[in-house]
Amino acid sequence: MNPQLPIAFRATAYWGRSFYLKRRFRCFHYDARFADGTEEIHVHYDTVLQGGRYPADAHVVRKGAESACPEVGTGPWVDYPWGKPLTDP
Repeated sequence: MNPQLPIAFRATAYWGRSFYLKRRFRCFHYDARFADGTEEIHVHYDTVLQGGRYPADAHVVRKGAESACPEVGTGPWVDYPWGKPLTDP
């Protein structure tokens, strides 16, 4: 695996409003954890995965992080290749 790719992602959900229609919609921020133990908070998901060249399983991980996230708040870490929730030691 590429050492620059993260090994885990985490999503944080909050409610936002559209500018014109004033409707509520669910928004997400993402955090990334790398193999050396460093964590980046509020990363842009596509930028961390090298722009438009990210692997096909990136969509699965993003959906896994969003589905494991509560309605509002921070969800658990999910592993990068499969999108399954991790248990922190």
